[in-house]
Amino acid sequence: MREVKIMSVLPIYALGGTWMIYALIFPMYRWLDFLIAAILSSVVYLVLWRIIPPKIVLVEEEPEPIRTGNAAHDAQLQQWQAYRHELDDLRKQIANIAIVAKLDSILQTSNHMFDLLKADASKFGLIRTFSTYYFPTTISLIKRYEDYEDNTSQGPNVKSAIHKIETAINTIETAFRDALDRLYQDETLDTDVEVEVMEQMLRKDGLGDVMGPIIRK
Repeated sequence: MREVKIMSVLPIYALGGTWMIYALIFPMYRWLDFLIAAILSSVVYLVLWRIIPPKIVLVEEEPEPIRTGNAAHDAQLQQWQAYRHELDDLRKQIANIAIVAKLDSILQTSNHMFDLLKADASKFGLIRTFSTYYFPTTISLIKRYEDYEDNTSQGPNVKSAIHKIETAINTIETAFRDALDRLYQDETLDTDVEVEVMEQMLRKDGLGDVMGPIIRK
């Protein structure tokens, strides 16, 4: 989010109004009348422009274009980013604090996933169903949940649907965390290999007894 200053339109209206009022009072057939009207309207405009503060509004910053050099990868990332922004917008409409907390967790996890997916296109294969099913289905459920929350009657069917979605969101939050852990799979394997090689070299150099326990910690 960034702040944007929006100037008031009142000085512009006042400028035009000054010309109209002056024309109603004076004949406006001399060049001097036009000069006076121009000076008066400019003074009115500048005075109001200085005394009326601009309105400060917060606007959503446009995300930077994704360019990894791979068009297919860029499209996948853009779709993921679009899902993330849509879910974030929906989250702002939800009143249930517990569900909001769950959505915050999902969004935070999805951000970590996005960073990993951006760095390695092949990782999309590990969580393909998330970008094609789980993420859009989560958005669909939250849209329904928002509608149900706004339903003033909330009969038995609506209450049952609300409860089912709340239960599903708990499961979805866990699924996102598990998917994030899956994306780290290769890195954890590399870590295991590096530690194993390090321990072998330490033992070879006669340092294993001292350094080994430290590495394991």
